Amino acid sequence: MNSSRIGFRRPRGFDRSGGGRRVPPPQGGSDRTVLFVSLGLGLAALVLVFVVFGGSSGSAPEGRDQSADLSLKEAIEAAQKIAGKGNLPAGLDLLEAALRDPAHRSSQLLPQCRNLAEEYRKQIAFEKEAAEAIDAFKRKVDASKADQTAMKKAREFWDESSILLDKFGATLPSKIVRDIREDLRRWLATGSQDVWQEDYNRTKARIQKQHLDTGNFKDAAREWRHFEELFSDPLVKSRVESELRTIDIQSREAARKIVESAGTGPLARQKLETEMEKFVGTEGHKIIKDQLAKTQ
Repeated sequence: MNSSRIGFRRPRGFDRSGGGRRVPPPQGGSDRTVLFVSLGLGLAALVLVFVVFGGSSGSAPEGRDQSADLSLKEAIEAAQKIAGKGNLPAGLDLLEAALRDPAHRSSQLLPQCRNLAEEYRKQIAFEKEAAEAIDAFKRKVDASKADQTAMKKAREFWDESSILLDKFGATLPSKIVRDIREDLRRWLATGSQDVWQEDYNRTKARIQKQHLDTGNFKDAAREWRHFEELFSDPLVKSRVESELRTIDIQSREAARKIVESAGTGPLARQKLETEMEKFVGTEGHKIIKDQLAKTQ
Protein backbone atom coordinates (compact mmCIF):
# COMPACT_ATOMS: atom_id res chain seq x y z
CA MET A 1 0.00 0.00 0.00
CA ASN A 2 2.90 2.33 -0.68
CA SER A 3 1.89 3.29 -4.19
CA SER A 4 1.81 7.02 -4.77
CA ARG A 5 0.31 7.18 -8.22
CA ILE A 6 -3.10 6.37 -9.65
CA GLY A 7 -3.79 4.87 -13.00
CA PHE A 8 -6.15 2.53 -14.79
CA ARG A 9 -4.53 -0.56 -16.28
CA ARG A 10 -4.39 -0.85 -20.02
CA PRO A 11 -4.25 -3.93 -22.16
CA ARG A 12 -0.71 -5.00 -22.84
CA GLY A 13 -0.89 -8.47 -24.23
CA PHE A 14 -0.47 -11.81 -22.57
CA ASP A 15 2.01 -12.55 -19.80
CA ARG A 16 3.88 -15.75 -19.29
CA SER A 17 2.39 -16.64 -15.91
CA GLY A 18 -1.11 -17.18 -17.28
CA GLY A 19 -2.48 -14.18 -15.40
CA GLY A 20 -3.78 -12.53 -18.48
CA ARG A 21 -2.39 -9.88 -20.72
CA ARG A 22 -0.63 -7.36 -18.67
CA VAL A 23 -0.56 -6.59 -16.64
CA PRO A 24 0.39 -4.44 -14.26
CA PRO A 25 1.98 -2.93 -13.77
CA PRO A 26 3.02 -3.20 -13.84
CA GLN A 27 2.07 -5.07 -12.88
CA GLY A 28 2.95 -4.71 -8.21
CA GLY A 29 0.35 -6.94 -6.85
CA SER A 30 -1.70 -4.11 -5.38
CA ASP A 31 -5.32 -3.93 -6.49
CA ARG A 32 -6.95 -0.81 -7.88
CA THR A 33 -8.63 -0.08 -4.56
CA VAL A 34 -5.22 0.30 -2.96
CA LEU A 35 -4.10 2.51 -5.81
CA PHE A 36 -7.02 4.88 -5.38
CA VAL A 37 -6.48 5.02 -1.66
CA SER A 38 -2.84 5.86 -2.21
CA LEU A 39 -3.86 8.86 -4.28
CA GLY A 40 -5.65 10.25 -1.29
CA LEU A 41 -2.70 9.58 0.96
CA GLY A 42 -0.24 11.35 -1.28
CA LEU A 43 -2.63 14.17 -2.04
CA ALA A 44 -3.57 14.84 1.55
CA ALA A 45 -0.07 14.44 2.94
CA LEU A 46 1.51 16.99 0.61
CA VAL A 47 -1.23 19.53 1.06
CA LEU A 48 -1.44 19.18 4.81
CA VAL A 49 2.25 19.79 5.31
CA PHE A 50 2.32 23.05 3.37
CA VAL A 51 -1.25 24.27 3.72
CA VAL A 52 -2.42 23.36 7.20
CA PHE A 53 0.77 24.26 8.98
CA GLY A 54 2.05 26.91 6.58
CA GLY A 55 5.78 27.61 6.63
CA SER A 56 8.49 26.22 8.84
CA SER A 57 7.09 27.95 11.91
CA GLY A 58 4.03 25.61 11.90
CA SER A 59 1.55 28.50 12.24
CA ALA A 60 -1.43 29.06 9.93
CA PRO A 61 -1.25 32.03 7.53
CA GLU A 62 -3.11 35.15 8.57
CA GLY A 63 -6.86 34.99 7.88
CA ARG A 64 -6.90 31.21 7.65
CA ASP A 65 -9.29 29.04 9.68
CA GLN A 66 -6.91 26.36 10.89
CA SER A 67 -9.66 24.53 12.76
CA ALA A 68 -11.54 23.87 9.51
CA ASP A 69 -8.41 22.43 7.92
CA LEU A 70 -7.68 20.21 10.89
CA SER A 71 -11.25 18.96 11.06
CA LEU A 72 -11.36 18.12 7.37
CA LYS A 73 -7.93 16.50 7.66
CA GLU A 74 -9.31 14.14 10.30
CA ALA A 75 -12.30 13.31 8.10
CA ILE A 76 -10.06 12.53 5.12
CA GLU A 77 -7.81 10.31 7.21
CA ALA A 78 -10.81 8.44 8.62
CA ALA A 79 -12.16 7.86 5.10
CA GLN A 80 -8.77 6.62 3.89
CA LYS A 81 -8.49 4.21 6.80
CA ILE A 82 -11.86 2.65 6.05
CA ALA A 83 -11.26 2.53 2.30
CA GLY A 84 -7.85 0.96 2.92
CA LYS A 85 -9.62 -1.98 4.55
CA GLY A 86 -11.57 -2.59 1.35
CA ASN A 87 -14.75 -0.68 2.18
CA LEU A 88 -14.72 2.05 -0.45
CA PRO A 89 -18.45 2.89 -0.19
CA ALA A 90 -18.11 3.65 3.52
CA GLY A 91 -15.02 5.76 2.85
CA LEU A 92 -16.92 7.68 0.18
CA ASP A 93 -19.81 8.28 2.59
CA LEU A 94 -17.41 9.88 5.07
CA LEU A 95 -15.91 12.13 2.41
CA GLU A 96 -19.31 13.24 1.14
CA ALA A 97 -20.46 13.99 4.68
CA ALA A 98 -17.33 16.06 5.26
CA LEU A 99 -17.96 18.00 2.05
CA ARG A 100 -21.50 18.82 3.17
CA ASP A 101 -20.42 19.91 6.65
CA PRO A 102 -20.69 23.75 6.95
CA ALA A 103 -17.74 23.71 9.35
CA HIS A 104 -15.44 22.81 6.44
CA ARG A 105 -16.53 25.56 4.05
CA SER A 106 -13.48 27.69 4.82
CA SER A 107 -10.98 24.84 4.56
CA GLN A 108 -8.47 24.94 1.73
CA LEU A 109 -8.46 21.15 1.72
CA LEU A 110 -11.90 21.02 0.08
CA PRO A 111 -10.52 20.55 -3.49
CA GLN A 112 -8.39 17.62 -2.35
CA CYS A 113 -11.34 16.07 -0.54
CA ARG A 114 -13.52 16.43 -3.64
CA ASN A 115 -10.84 14.85 -5.84
CA LEU A 116 -10.46 11.89 -3.52
CA ALA A 117 -14.24 11.39 -3.37
CA GLU A 118 -14.38 11.39 -7.17
CA GLU A 119 -11.63 8.77 -7.40
CA TYR A 120 -13.52 6.57 -4.93
CA ARG A 121 -16.67 6.91 -7.04
CA LYS A 122 -14.77 5.86 -10.16
CA GLN A 123 -13.26 2.86 -8.44
CA ILE A 124 -16.61 1.72 -7.02
CA ALA A 125 -18.12 1.91 -10.51
CA PHE A 126 -15.15 0.03 -11.97
CA GLU A 127 -15.43 -2.76 -9.40
CA LYS A 128 -19.13 -3.08 -10.21
CA GLU A 129 -18.38 -3.27 -13.94
CA ALA A 130 -15.78 -5.97 -13.28
CA ALA A 131 -18.15 -8.04 -11.13
CA GLU A 132 -20.89 -7.93 -13.79
CA ALA A 133 -18.59 -8.82 -16.69
CA ILE A 134 -16.89 -11.65 -14.84
CA ASP A 135 -20.19 -13.06 -13.61
CA ALA A 136 -21.49 -13.14 -17.19
CA PHE A 137 -18.34 -14.98 -18.29
CA LYS A 138 -18.69 -17.54 -15.49
CA ARG A 139 -22.30 -18.23 -16.43
CA LYS A 140 -21.23 -18.80 -20.02
CA VAL A 141 -18.54 -21.31 -19.00
CA ASP A 142 -20.92 -23.08 -16.62
CA ALA A 143 -23.49 -23.41 -19.40
CA SER A 144 -20.89 -24.97 -21.72
CA LYS A 145 -20.07 -27.51 -19.03
CA ALA A 146 -23.74 -28.38 -18.73
CA ASP A 147 -24.23 -28.92 -22.48
CA GLN A 148 -20.82 -30.63 -22.82
CA THR A 149 -19.31 -28.10 -25.23
CA ALA A 150 -16.64 -26.82 -22.84
CA MET A 151 -13.76 -28.67 -24.51
CA LYS A 152 -14.75 -27.39 -27.93
CA LYS A 153 -15.03 -23.81 -26.71
CA ALA A 154 -11.91 -23.87 -24.52
CA ARG A 155 -9.83 -21.70 -26.86
CA GLU A 156 -12.63 -19.17 -27.22
CA PHE A 157 -13.03 -18.99 -23.44
CA TRP A 158 -9.27 -18.69 -22.94
CA ASP A 159 -9.09 -15.66 -25.22
CA GLU A 160 -12.09 -14.07 -23.54
CA SER A 161 -10.62 -14.67 -20.09
CA SER A 162 -7.40 -12.96 -21.17
CA ILE A 163 -9.35 -9.87 -22.22
CA LEU A 164 -11.13 -9.81 -18.86
CA LEU A 165 -7.88 -10.11 -16.93
CA ASP A 166 -6.34 -7.46 -19.10
CA LYS A 167 -9.01 -4.99 -18.02
CA PHE A 168 -10.06 -6.20 -14.58
CA GLY A 169 -7.03 -8.20 -13.43
CA ALA A 170 -6.38 -5.94 -10.43
CA THR A 171 -9.90 -6.22 -9.01
CA LEU A 172 -11.10 -8.75 -6.45
CA PRO A 173 -13.56 -10.55 -8.81
CA SER A 174 -10.66 -11.39 -11.15
CA LYS A 175 -9.85 -14.38 -8.92
CA ILE A 176 -12.91 -16.10 -10.41
CA VAL A 177 -11.41 -15.77 -13.89
CA ARG A 178 -8.05 -17.13 -12.78
CA ASP A 179 -9.73 -20.15 -11.22
CA ILE A 180 -11.63 -20.81 -14.45
CA ARG A 181 -8.41 -20.55 -16.45
CA GLU A 182 -6.97 -23.52 -14.56
CA ASP A 183 -9.77 -25.66 -16.02
CA LEU A 184 -9.31 -24.08 -19.44
CA ARG A 185 -5.61 -24.86 -19.39
CA ARG A 186 -6.31 -28.56 -18.81
CA TRP A 187 -9.00 -28.67 -21.50
CA LEU A 188 -6.70 -27.04 -24.03
CA ALA A 189 -3.84 -29.41 -23.24
CA THR A 190 -6.12 -32.42 -23.61
CA GLY A 191 -7.86 -31.40 -26.78
CA SER A 192 -5.18 -29.56 -28.72
CA GLN A 193 -1.98 -31.57 -28.66
CA ASP A 194 -2.62 -33.07 -32.12
CA VAL A 195 -3.31 -29.75 -33.84
CA TRP A 196 -0.73 -27.39 -32.36
CA GLN A 197 1.35 -27.42 -35.56
CA GLU A 198 -1.51 -25.84 -37.48
CA ASP A 199 -2.06 -23.29 -34.73
CA TYR A 200 1.65 -22.56 -34.68
CA ASN A 201 1.76 -21.61 -38.36
CA ARG A 202 -1.35 -19.49 -38.07
CA THR A 203 -0.03 -17.75 -34.93
CA LYS A 204 3.37 -17.10 -36.50
CA ALA A 205 1.80 -15.38 -39.50
CA ARG A 206 -0.47 -13.26 -37.31
CA ILE A 207 2.34 -12.16 -34.96
CA GLN A 208 4.51 -11.23 -37.92
CA LYS A 209 1.79 -9.07 -39.45
CA GLN A 210 0.35 -7.51 -36.30
CA HIS A 211 3.50 -6.94 -34.27
CA LEU A 212 6.87 -7.59 -35.90
CA ASP A 213 6.09 -5.73 -39.11
CA THR A 214 5.21 -2.68 -37.00
CA GLY A 215 8.20 -2.99 -34.66
CA ASN A 216 6.08 -3.96 -31.64
CA PHE A 217 8.53 -6.51 -30.22
CA LYS A 218 7.03 -6.45 -26.74
CA ASP A 219 3.63 -7.79 -27.80
CA ALA A 220 5.19 -10.24 -30.24
CA ALA A 221 7.18 -11.86 -27.41
CA ARG A 222 4.15 -11.94 -25.14
CA GLU A 223 1.97 -13.53 -27.78
CA TRP A 224 4.49 -16.38 -28.20
CA ARG A 225 4.71 -16.92 -24.46
CA HIS A 226 0.95 -17.09 -24.33
CA PHE A 227 0.93 -19.65 -27.15
CA GLU A 228 3.43 -21.81 -25.24
CA GLU A 229 1.08 -21.95 -22.24
CA LEU A 230 -1.63 -23.65 -24.26
CA PHE A 231 0.25 -26.87 -25.06
CA SER A 232 2.12 -29.51 -23.10
CA ASP A 233 4.16 -30.83 -26.02
CA PRO A 234 7.90 -30.18 -25.33
CA LEU A 235 8.38 -29.38 -29.01
CA VAL A 236 6.15 -26.36 -28.62
CA LYS A 237 8.47 -24.95 -25.97
CA SER A 238 11.45 -25.45 -28.27
CA ARG A 239 9.70 -23.73 -31.18
CA VAL A 240 8.63 -20.77 -29.03
CA GLU A 241 12.13 -20.34 -27.62
CA SER A 242 13.43 -20.17 -31.17
CA GLU A 243 10.88 -17.49 -32.04
CA LEU A 244 11.84 -15.49 -28.95
CA ARG A 245 15.53 -15.63 -29.88
CA THR A 246 14.66 -14.29 -33.32
CA ILE A 247 12.67 -11.48 -31.75
CA ASP A 248 15.62 -10.57 -29.53
CA ILE A 249 17.92 -10.36 -32.54
CA GLN A 250 15.46 -8.19 -34.45
CA SER A 251 14.80 -5.98 -31.43
CA ARG A 252 18.53 -5.35 -30.93
CA GLU A 253 18.94 -4.24 -34.52
CA ALA A 254 15.88 -1.99 -34.38
CA ALA A 255 16.94 -0.49 -31.05
CA ARG A 256 20.39 0.42 -32.36
CA LYS A 257 18.81 2.21 -35.32
CA ILE A 258 16.54 4.17 -32.99
CA VAL A 259 19.47 5.17 -30.79
CA GLU A 260 21.41 6.36 -33.83
CA SER A 261 18.49 8.34 -35.26
CA ALA A 262 17.65 9.91 -31.89
CA GLY A 263 21.08 11.55 -31.69
CA THR A 264 22.00 13.63 -28.66
CA GLY A 265 19.87 16.73 -29.11
CA PRO A 266 17.20 18.01 -26.71
CA LEU A 267 14.52 15.80 -28.30
CA ALA A 268 16.59 12.61 -28.08
CA ARG A 269 15.34 11.59 -24.66
CA GLN A 270 11.71 12.11 -25.62
CA LYS A 271 12.07 9.95 -28.72
CA LEU A 272 13.85 7.19 -26.83
CA GLU A 273 11.23 7.10 -24.08
CA THR A 274 8.43 6.95 -26.65
CA GLU A 275 10.01 4.06 -28.57
CA MET A 276 11.21 2.07 -25.54
CA GLU A 277 7.73 0.80 -24.66
CA LYS A 278 7.70 -1.36 -27.82
CA PHE A 279 10.83 -3.20 -26.67
CA VAL A 280 9.85 -4.22 -23.13
CA GLY A 281 10.77 -7.84 -22.46
CA THR A 282 13.33 -8.02 -25.26
CA GLU A 283 17.06 -7.37 -25.54
CA GLY A 284 16.41 -4.21 -27.50
CA HIS A 285 14.88 -2.68 -24.38
CA LYS A 286 18.23 -2.75 -22.58
CA ILE A 287 19.96 -0.94 -25.46
CA ILE A 288 17.50 1.94 -25.37
CA LYS A 289 17.47 2.01 -21.57
CA ASP A 290 21.27 2.29 -21.47
CA GLN A 291 21.19 5.15 -23.97
CA LEU A 292 18.56 6.94 -21.89
CA ALA A 293 20.85 6.76 -18.87
CA LYS A 294 23.53 8.54 -20.88
CA THR A 295 21.21 11.39 -21.83
CA GLN A 296 20.39 12.33 -18.23
